[in-house]
Amino acid sequence: MLSKKGGIKVWILFLLIIALLLGLLFYLRSKTIGPSPEGAAEPAKPSKGFVEIELTPEQKKEVDNAALSQALLSGSAEDCEKITWDEALKKQCLDAANFADILRGGDEKQCEKLHDPKMKQDCYDKIYQASAKDTLDIALCEKIANEALKQNCKDTLLALMGRKASSVQDCDAIQDPALRKNCRDSYFFEASVDSLDEANCDRIGDAATKDRCVATIVQNKKVIAEAQSQAVREYKSGTEILSGCDKFSGEAAIACKDEANFDLALEKKDLTYCNTIVDAVLKNKCVNEQGANINRFYLRQAVAKKNPTLCGKITNEETRSLCLQSVQ
Repeated sequence: MLSKKGGIKVWILFLLIIALLLGLLFYLRSKTIGPSPEGAAEPAKPSKGFVEIELTPEQKKEVDNAALSQALLSGSAEDCEKITWDEALKKQCLDAANFADILRGGDEKQCEKLHDPKMKQDCYDKIYQASAKDTLDIALCEKIANEALKQNCKDTLLALMGRKASSVQDCDAIQDPALRKNCRDSYFFEASVDSLDEANCDRIGDAATKDRCVATIVQNKKVIAEAQSQAVREYKSGTEILSGCDKFSGEAAIACKDEANFDLALEKKDLTYCNTIVDAVLKNKCVNEQGANINRFYLRQAVAKKNPTLCGKITNEETRSLCLQSVQ
């Protein structure tokens, strides 16, 4: 029995020694070659999607400048929002993109969107200047902060109102020499045309305006003379003449109606009567001659009544322009 127990103890001791040796070998192996693949922790896997990369200051500047260039090309404030790192640059970009749109809109309240104080004030000034010109309200010029722009605004308005000046001295308040000269020329032009005095045209400095002044007076005198001669002339109306053509027949009736329609074109101020004329030569004469007579009629009426709307009925562009210059 003792021998068996001793043998068992020896085997147990032997197994323990073997186990210790195996444990020692495993320990030493793990120290020399690292943990086994099964026991090692899995390496960190890259996250899905784009990996955020920290840009250098130079790279950030390049990206923002590229966004700025795109915004300036497109003129869109939305592209300015793509400027990521430089907030001051983004504000400058937004100001540049919004400035032109605000001026086009003409709403002074929108100037508050701008960040730069100087640009904001310039926005107000330009809108006041444009509004003053549109409304001929010189009080709006006084709202302009920039002194040079304020004076230019007032000078421009005074020049525009030069045709309504009661005397040439009204133009002397204009500081800008060119605008003051334009105001004086406009005043002398209007005074000369109103009085039909060609001599006053010589006081106009601009050669083209002086020539137009003389031409307007000559034309108006001619129209007035024609009107006076026609006023004392007695004749049958075109309608009466046309009704009398029924007593003729054949070529005589056609010729009678052609002459009547020729007269009716001027009498009714309607060139469609020319289209009813059978004779081609007379029809062409009707369109050209009576068309000119109708234009002179409306010119004469516009000048006499100081009514520019009558100028709009003149078909000849040069005569219409001359009419508008004479009555405004």
